[in-house]
Amino acid sequence: MTELTLSGHYAAASRLAASQRLRQALSRCQRILKTYPKHLRTYGVLGSIYLQAGLHSVAEDLFQRLLSADPENAPAYASLGAIYNQRGQLAEALWQLERAWELAPAREEYAREVRADLQRLYRQRGDAPGRLKPTRAALARTYMRGGLYDHAVTELRTLLVELPDRYDLQVMLAEALWQQGLPDEAARVCQGLLGQLPNCLKANLILGQIWLDGDRDEEARALLQRAQALDPENLVAQELFGGRSPLPPRVVRLPFEEDDAPPLDLPYLQADEPTEPADAPQQAV
Repeated sequence: MTELTLSGHYAAASRLAASQRLRQALSRCQRILKTYPKHLRTYGVLGSIYLQAGLHSVAEDLFQRLLSADPENAPAYASLGAIYNQRGQLAEALWQLERAWELAPAREEYAREVRADLQRLYRQRGDAPGRLKPTRAALARTYMRGGLYDHAVTELRTLLVELPDRYDLQVMLAEALWQQGLPDEAARVCQGLLGQLPNCLKANLILGQIWLDGDRDEEARALLQRAQALDPENLVAQELFGGRSPLPPRVVRLPFEEDDAPPLDLPYLQADEPTEPADAPQQAV
């Protein structure tokens, strides 16, 4: 029988897309979005499907939508870099890949791929860089991974004076402030983010957690409901808050459809079925 959990369907869609079985992957994604139309991770697979199919404008729109809710999504930046490079927009392609590289170190194999793509584009521009130097944003992420939240906050505040429109840095700052135990400051960053990106998943989660069980409890629950629509299994909430999460882990299932039923293969019943005589009279209409 078909695996009816959201995670099972998503995993199947990812495998099918990776093996270039694009129609089947697309069908799985459509099935998910019929029930969970905001499921973020499915938009990443959809973008990959359309990118492989050569429909770059559609893929670009999907990756931009994904980044509006998850500004720290490294594969989305890398895919946009590939699209802009195909169009001959080298400066924009480099910018996107640089963001992907800043986000990539948590996944070593993926980081190597991004680094190779980035170095290739630098050579294309006429540079011949050796080892890529970590950016200040990448340094801030290193602090975050090491739990050095005060160092991350200091670095990010300086960076955001120079780069106020970097939503990925704003998300990281909100998380660092929350982890550092500065909820009021984290809330202000989240409110600013949500004014620009109302579906930003981490901003909804952090602000919802801060406001919950207080004077703004009703607003908090609306924020958390929006977050759960984007991530129905509450995976990101678990990563952020662990056992303190207001959204517990969930096993989410898709509605049963006719195609999910196993084929009826009961030969012993078929053998017992009476056959109608060839010369049976036609029934009256």
